Order: sequence, then structure tokens, then C-alpha cells
Amino acid sequence: MWRCIGVHVLAGALTLPAVGVADTLLPKTRTMTVSAQIVAGCGLKGGGQDFGTLDFGVLPAMTAGDVSAVAQGGSLQFECTPGSTLRLSVGGGLKPDAANQRRNLQGPGGALVAYQLYADASRTQVLGIGQTVTLSVSGVVNLPIYGSLTLPGGALPAGVYTDTAQVTVTY
Repeated sequence: MWRCIGVHVLAGALTLPAVGVADTLLPKTRTMTVSAQIVAGCGLKGGGQDFGTLDFGVLPAMTAGDVSAVAQGGSLQFECTPGSTLRLSVGGGLKPDAANQRRNLQGPGGALVAYQLYADASRTQVLGIGQTVTLSVSGVVNLPIYGSLTLPGGALPAGVYTDTAQVTVTY
């Protein structure tokens, strides 16, 4: 008797799901929404991934006064939609002064020479440490970085003076 009851329960369990599937009408048609939002912006163009080197050249130790340069060997190039805005900021480098107000090149014996960076060739848009400069752009634009340093004239030991600064561009 146990065998008969077991067979009936098993057979009933197998037929129940088939009844539920037969009640579903196929196919069902539904809709979906497709959209895109196009916004003004910029994209990095070409293979350049850095600003190159800002080299003030070879200068006699007795030189006094201002020396200017523009970064060579690299210039980030962006392509932007009309009305776009780029924001450019530069960190303090490896040896900023204690107040984090000026960048310094470091040379022999830890000697320091202060320098300044600019976003424009006329050197009116100062790139202060961590300060953001906003540039309105349209089409293909290059972002060179310009610099100047003031030599004290004979007060520095001869040698190579260097620094490395992090540049951030947002758009």
C-alpha cells in the first residue's frame, strides 16, 4: 500500500507545473526607452600625455634678473565643443616654500631658486600652487605652460636645478 500512495503523489507533482505554463500566452510585446544626453566637453587629442619639459637653459652663475621659458617636447592638445571650459591647476612641486606660495628648483647642496608658472604667453594668468585657472575654449586647443624664474646673480652654486610638478586638467 505504501507503494501506491508514493506513486500517486509523485505523478501529481510532475503535472502541476505543466498546467501553470499552459496558462501563459506568448509572445508578449513591451516597449523600452532609449536615450542619450549630449553635453559640452573636451577630449584629449593625439598621443601627447604630458606637458614636456620647462627648460630655462644654461645660464652663467652671475646672471641676475628674470628668465622666461615655455614647456617644450610636449603640449597637451584637446578638442572641445563650442562653449567648453577647461580648468588647469599645478601642484607645488617637490620643494615648495613653507607657506606653499612658491615653487622652487633644487640644486647642489639643497640650494633653491624660485620659479613661477603661467597659463598664457603674456604671463598674466599665474598658475599659483593648487589654484585653478579657467580657460574658455572651442575646437582644437593646445595647453602649453609658460614659466619664469628670477636669478639672484652670483649667489647660487653652479649645477643643475630641477623640480617636478603635477599638472591637473579637468573639463
